[in-house]
Amino acid sequence: MSDGWKKVGDFEKRETVDLKRDGIGTVTEGIYEGRKENAGIRKDSTVYNILVDGVKSIFWGSAVLDGRFNEIPEGSEVRIVYKGLEASKTKGHNAMHVYDVFYREPGDHNDEEKTETGSEDDIPF
Repeated sequence: MSDGWKKVGDFEKRETVDLKRDGIGTVTEGIYEGRKENAGIRKDSTVYNILVDGVKSIFWGSAVLDGRFNEIPEGSEVRIVYKGLEASKTKGHNAMHVYDVFYREPGDHNDEEKTETGSEDDIPF
């Protein structure tokens, strides 16, 4: 229907990002559009919406990513780097997937601005 009605259960197609599939060092960059909590079959996961190269993408959360994304305002440019699997420091706990997460808030995206104290190589973007 084109008059604004949406069928329940019809969702906009989104690309699923899986950095683990592509291996250590895989990078995803995009605009953080928000998150949906209580997602998944058991309603215990978080899904992050990131606009990657103009494509709406979803990124499943983890304990590590959930903690990192708590600090990131919506609309920020994000960069997520998969670092691999790391053994737990607590005996008996499972290994965890580790990520480096960077962000720039809206308005800080101007590539022409350079800092006088640092070089371009100091900026992770």
